[in-house]
Amino acid sequence: MMQVQNFRVDAAEAWVEESVQIQIQVHCNRAPDRQPVQLLLIGDRASVSAIIHRLHALHFAETFEWTETLPTPHHITPQPGHILRTLTKYLTKP
Repeated sequence: MMQVQNFRVDAAEAWVEESVQIQIQVHCNRAPDRQPVQLLLIGDRASVSAIIHRLHALHFAETFEWTETLPTPHHITPQPGHILRTLTKYLTKP
């Protein structure tokens, strides 16, 4: 079964002066007409978890779709105590 998500964000955070609206169609399954996009979250465990749960609340991704904590590649230098988690979504090719 194909799961399609329409994702829309109204950026109303305190540091954003203007409202930004983004609407994209993302898919959980790969297909020939879709290209993968990988999202990386790097930060302390609590902050990464907070972002994952926020994206879940916005219906962008289920929390189980994210990888478990991964080792950080040598070319990325996070601060001590930071973790890495990834998510792959598929966008319809233009």
